[in-house]
Amino acid sequence: MPDFPLYQNEPFSLILAADYRLGTQDLEKETVWEIQLDGGESGGLSLYSTLALSASSLRIFPLFSNQSETKIRLSQFAGPLMIQEISPSYSRFRLEPFQGIIVRLEYWVKESNLILGRISINNSSATQFNGSNSWAVKLVPLEGGSNMKIVNTSSHPYLLGKTTHEHLVFLSNGAPSAGKFGQISLENELLLQPGAQQVYHWAFAREMSKSAAVISANSNLNLNWDAETARIEVLSQKAVYFFQTGNRDWDFALDAGQKLAHQLILHPSHAPKELVFLKNRTSEQNFPIKRSTASGATSSLANVRDLWYALQVNPAISHLVKEKVTEILQDFQSLEEARKKFDFSNFLMPKLPFPLLATTAFEIFQMESDQDWLRENFGNLCNYLKMWLSYQENEDNDFVPIWSNALQSLYEDLPIHNRWNRDGEGIETQFVISPMLLALLYQEIHHALNLGKILHDYQNCAWLELKQVFLQNQINQLWDGRKHRYSYADLSTHKALHSKQIFTCQGSGNFAVNKKIGNKYRLSLRLLSQQEHTRNVTLILKGELDENTIVEEIKPRNIHWYGQHGFYTTRNVFDKVIEIEVFQVPDSDSVTIHTSNFSVCDISLGLPLWAGACDAKRAQVLIEKWLIPEFLQASGLPLVPMKDQPEKNDKFNNVDLPFNCMLLQGLLQYGYENAACQIVSNNLHAISKNLKLFHRMMQQYDASDGYGTGEYNIIIGAPPTSVFLKLAGINKWSRSEVIIDNISCFEKPITILYRGNTIRTTPSGHRFSSPGGMIIETSGKGPHHIRIPE
Repeated sequence: MPDFPLYQNEPFSLILAADYRLGTQDLEKETVWEIQLDGGESGGLSLYSTLALSASSLRIFPLFSNQSETKIRLSQFAGPLMIQEISPSYSRFRLEPFQGIIVRLEYWVKESNLILGRISINNSSATQFNGSNSWAVKLVPLEGGSNMKIVNTSSHPYLLGKTTHEHLVFLSNGAPSAGKFGQISLENELLLQPGAQQVYHWAFAREMSKSAAVISANSNLNLNWDAETARIEVLSQKAVYFFQTGNRDWDFALDAGQKLAHQLILHPSHAPKELVFLKNRTSEQNFPIKRSTASGATSSLANVRDLWYALQVNPAISHLVKEKVTEILQDFQSLEEARKKFDFSNFLMPKLPFPLLATTAFEIFQMESDQDWLRENFGNLCNYLKMWLSYQENEDNDFVPIWSNALQSLYEDLPIHNRWNRDGEGIETQFVISPMLLALLYQEIHHALNLGKILHDYQNCAWLELKQVFLQNQINQLWDGRKHRYSYADLSTHKALHSKQIFTCQGSGNFAVNKKIGNKYRLSLRLLSQQEHTRNVTLILKGELDENTIVEEIKPRNIHWYGQHGFYTTRNVFDKVIEIEVFQVPDSDSVTIHTSNFSVCDISLGLPLWAGACDAKRAQVLIEKWLIPEFLQASGLPLVPMKDQPEKNDKFNNVDLPFNCMLLQGLLQYGYENAACQIVSNNLHAISKNLKLFHRMMQQYDASDGYGTGEYNIIIGAPPTSVFLKLAGINKWSRSEVIIDNISCFEKPITILYRGNTIRTTPSGHRFSSPGGMIIETSGKGPHHIRIPE
């Protein structure tokens, strides 16, 4: 396990939420808490939440007093804060507010609407301590709510507040009284002789009625904390790979990521068979969450890429990802049946799951070895792949798969189709042949084929083999030997031509152009509006292709507006532009026409490497002449090469960890272990930096300085444990089996613990030991298979 304690200057994340393995989860009352260090106006070790956006903010924090002063802020304390334990729902801390007064503080989110605390105060000094401990609850309500107040009863006082619809109750045992230090609080007097200890419990409940909140809090005041925390520790050991790498920052970053993966899983109490995966878990989220569609497009819910990446972050959750993959395939099958029944032409395309389902299913099967599950779902898996690879059959004889829109690609920020950044091209995805999509589908077909062979499904395997050859050919056509990389291409011309300006004007009018373009080009139009007004812009573009006249009318609804910029990509390709008629454009606004730029470069063009679609020689060129020299920075591989970064704009200089993870797997596949180690080290540096400074894992990280951006506590901001295991020479480590297929890439020995078993890497091999005393030593690359006894 990680070498606790942690200190304030080390990497950690302190988000707490109800654990699906330990307590009741109710999406309508789901509350996420963030432990903040000296956060808010009062400071201290505060629990912060918005109560699922039902309050502006709520903080619970301790105060410590002796006979001369009161301390709240950690900077006032006699000793440093020590973090002794972190789990998805539980944390434990050591404080020393006064010299020799040692405080053990525990927080546990037992249920969605219930958080509990225990405080143990020990006098380790040589003199008697006279003072008090108070718990303050500071609520900033929204309209219709009310601040916390003291409610006196015949037995003991408690704190009561209200959101717009719910009652909030804070109770403490130990005969508390109303606090007297300027905060709405409950106070317990302390009179501690040397060596003596006092322990108090508290509970905070959120319910629809005051009586229900009081009952909920009161009934949980006197739980057996020792039994519960022991249970939490046992569950944690079974569900996390613990690393001892010799680098504490790495150990804690890997630990935090795996625990985050568990936080994103919900089993609602009202539907115990329903499984919900979230993208992230923060106190600014609002529940309940709408049910996901097959595409996983709902913002709060995990899509297929997130599920795949969650499996990379923590392979131990494979059995839960398996359930979700089954659900997605069943949902997709229902949609496909509806399409057949009502004959909706191509209506399913935007709802197709992101093409990582077969890859995820293959990795699940490697961990679970569940042939019954595979047999039940393989037909649906093939149907989903057939939809991806047959969509174009009615429109394009080449059947080349495309993204239906930029959102479906999950990477709408990539320059090729980015419309909300001035340096984006904004090309419609339906006209773009994307190496990323082809590589994803090639990998999907490859893994589906492996699964089909296990089941001896020769009919589906025959179709899969044909599609694998087709996709390989399509990917090969996109190779640009001069640029040492793959390229985007126009769907009609299959060329990756550069952009050149054709025409520009101010305002409306009929403009003669009469300009031969040379090659056959698709055209992109950009409109720049200087003011907000009703946009009824219409344009008529007249041109030629092979001396045949083409007229394309561009109506207002065809133009995509983002702020002051309007974008349009022509359906037709041209080799000559004759004239353009512009209507309803004010004199202050401009219209620019240029050939669509398919030569733009980004990190996704390297994904054929991950898919194994490159031969060894091409992979070498791609890695050594493009990927490493043009992309590698201090925090990893950014979206766009360093030389193509726009001036005074770092929008494209962000490191996306799923992309980095895919390319890391590709590097390992082609034997580039040293380069993979360097990228992992750079990734972990950025992740650790944000965990140290902000105690958060971020959506993306700046490639140069490592500072995070976007959403936080999000799965795609966590480090991939699967890659780290592979770098340590471990190809698979499930509940029943270990496969070692290489020597560790790390110079120093590394120890990894999982489910009570330990593997220690050495310069020449590995040493496996079990709790029962079994020891197995391996040498060389292997593969070595180790069966783990039940």
